[in-house]
Amino acid sequence: MGVINGSLWTITVEILFYFAAPVLVWLDRRFRFSLVLLIIISFMIQAIGPLYLSIIFYRDKTYFDLLSLTPKTLF
Repeated sequence: MGVINGSLWTITVEILFYFAAPVLVWLDRRFRFSLVLLIIISFMIQAIGPLYLSIIFYRDKTYFDLLSLTPKTLF
C-alpha cells in the first residue's frame, strides 16, 4: 500500500472472478467432475511445473512464468 489507490489491483481480480464463475458453473453442470479435473491440473502445474516448464521462452521468462502470471502482472 502506501500509495493513492494502491489496492486497485483487486478490481481486476474481481472482474476476472465474475467472468470465470459462470464458466466454472457451466462446466460443472455440463461435464461431470470437470472442476475436480481442473483442480488436479492446477495442482500439477504448480507442483511439477517448475521442473518441466523451465525452458526459456522469451526474455528470461520460462513457460512456467507464463502460466504463473496474475492479472496484476498482465495489465
